[in-house]
Amino acid sequence: MRPDLHVASPRLLAAGFRHGFSRPGLNLGLPAAGADHQRLADDVGYDLDALRVCRQVHGAAVLDAPTRAECAAAEADAIVARAPGAAAGVRVADCAPILLADPRSGAVAAVHAGWRGVVAGVLRAAVVCLAPARPAELLAALGPCIGACCFEVGDEVADLLVAASSPDARVTRGAGRPHASLELALRWQLRAMGVAELDVVGGCTRCDPARWHSYRRDGAASGRAMAVIAARAPNS
Repeated sequence: MRPDLHVASPRLLAAGFRHGFSRPGLNLGLPAAGADHQRLADDVGYDLDALRVCRQVHGAAVLDAPTRAECAAAEADAIVARAPGAAAGVRVADCAPILLADPRSGAVAAVHAGWRGVVAGVLRAAVVCLAPARPAELLAALGPCIGACCFEVGDEVADLLVAASSPDARVTRGAGRPHASLELALRWQLRAMGVAELDVVGGCTRCDPARWHSYRRDGAASGRAMAVIAARAPNS
């Protein structure tokens, strides 16, 4: 693993899941350079032909073990991969990437959650799809996203996030507009579903141009990162 290309969750690594959150040395947006996709696949250790990505629309739709053709025609913000070696990926540049893994079955999911996705319930939809009867067995890793330090929002957005999670999602910053925490909102949602095994990887994307892409910081010039995870064989 090259630390300049991706970072990983110790919890997921220990459970045998190949995965990663890409670094700015790679730009994996659309249209993405095929060479960068191959570099990430080689570094993480999955077959690029087995990667499934789709058009993300800030909703709560989940694709369950889709084919490549199904992904090309679909709009969704979470992908589940079940066959060993199959990989699921989401692209981000301030929104939160969440990787989920089921150690018993070996199945995995990649989730894209900005504030609209948090409010829509995309994380819950992915957990229910992946392991509806035993969410407490899942492992989760929350990747780098915009932090409360930089995520200034309007009162309406802050209120929606609070309603979808907890009062902690709204962070007061002086007398100006409120700030919001995607991390705290998503942590609350995971705990509410019984998912306790969580790693938080990275930091605030907007604050750290050397480590992360950020649309809020760089606008249209921003690249895109990818969070990807590959399914493995089930535990015996």
